[in-house]
Amino acid sequence: MTKPMLKNLITKSAGYDKEDTKLMYEGIVEDRKQRELLEERKRRDNLELEKLRIEAQIGLNQEILSRNNRKP
Repeated sequence: MTKPMLKNLITKSAGYDKEDTKLMYEGIVEDRKQRELLEERKRRDNLELEKLRIEAQIGLNQEILSRNNRKP
């Protein structure tokens, strides 16, 4: 089914209410925006967590090398 066909089915149906449709559309758009924001926050948090893991591993490796260099 094409978009124009779907639009005609909706707008020409007996129960079609332009204001209700507008409110529903706005709600769908707002939900999508909120979901995208949440996904972006999760992505940034995961990147930050990975950065901290790498930094911790580097620090641990440096500590091990430092200890090994001190041994006679």
